[in-house]
Amino acid sequence: MPFRFADLAATPLIAALKEGEACLVRAVRTWVVLNKLEQPYGGPVADLLRSRAAAVGLDLLMMRVGVAWTEAFTVNPPCCPRMTHDEALVLGLVQSAANGNRPGFDRQLSEMLASDARESLYNAACHLAEALAPAHSSR
Repeated sequence: MPFRFADLAATPLIAALKEGEACLVRAVRTWVVLNKLEQPYGGPVADLLRSRAAAVGLDLLMMRVGVAWTEAFTVNPPCCPRMTHDEALVLGLVQSAANGNRPGFDRQLSEMLASDARESLYNAACHLAEALAPAHSSR
């Protein structure tokens, strides 16, 4: 089978995610767009995540991402069926935090961020994962 660069660069389809994961990606996109427009985002994000506490947790995580990321954090438009690499990374970070997998969390960021920045992000991802658990346990 020939090598296809497009396959290497492709990101996952949102439709292939579990419902709670897809909601998180949509919430990240909503947070970024409304934040850039300087509009209140708490209500719409809480609606997507089905939790006010999860919206606060996402806000904390995204604020920390904004400080820690060395390049611009990119999201796709709400209608795009694929995730950006940054969206996929945030989803992976929250999944690692939810599973208590600190080594896996660090592995995803070790080439990009120093340990002190990873610590701050891990704590924020854990906070978000804890807030998401009850809201998405019935999904």
